[in-house]
Amino acid sequence: MIIPSTPEELTGKEPCLFDLINFIDHNKDYVATHETCDELQFGVDFYYDQVQNNARYDGWRKFSFKLFGYTLTQPNDKLTNEVLKNAIATKEENYDRIKSMHADWNGVSGNVYEEIFRDTSEKAFVSILAIIELYYITSLENLYSPPDGKEYLRCKMRWEEKNENTKA
Repeated sequence: MIIPSTPEELTGKEPCLFDLINFIDHNKDYVATHETCDELQFGVDFYYDQVQNNARYDGWRKFSFKLFGYTLTQPNDKLTNEVLKNAIATKEENYDRIKSMHADWNGVSGNVYEEIFRDTSEKAFVSILAIIELYYITSLENLYSPPDGKEYLRCKMRWEEKNENTKA
């Protein structure tokens, strides 16, 4: 499982769940061209459904979701590389604990729902990683695209200053 690298220009501007939802809504055509469009949408929908259900029924986890099945996360928490790595580590710790319990039961899972939950959580997390990568690619394209991308304008200004100084 590969966590997408945060581009230097976007460090500190990592997306949260709400950013990813907005990204998909504003880039439907672009996301639709991706070969795994339905899989990309799955993670965002899965976690947003958790947020809505927790808001309705669960007071202490109100407006939260469990990233990779175990890490309690607010929908406006930035999904930084550290948060994503922590979610993987927490999942592995819990999975190892559950696996050792199953070993005590001769390797038989005590709960089919537990296995479904684990598989669904992994599918949602992989989907979120793919959306984050697409988010970074698109954000960089927007930063550097003419005529009004912020980084494009900075590069253009530096180039013009450099060339003007060499003419004199």
